[in-house]
Amino acid sequence: MRDTPSGEFGGGMGARDTNAPHEIRNYLHVASVDDTLARVAEFGGRTVEPKTDIPGFGWFAVITDSEGNQFGIFEA
Repeated sequence: MRDTPSGEFGGGMGARDTNAPHEIRNYLHVASVDDTLARVAEFGGRTVEPKTDIPGFGWFAVITDSEGNQFGIFEA
């Protein structure tokens, strides 16, 4: 996600693969992916995709909370 001059959020879209289920994944902007992953583990969540670098843009990770809800986190 990137702030645009109008203050809106940017994002990515892709074609739906008809052979695979389609899910929407929401991402939350966090101050620190590392700190957030540590806190998620403290509260019973787990990391689904580890911290990953997006060169020149930031980092992201995907987590599941203690109720099984999956979402992403992003650090600019």
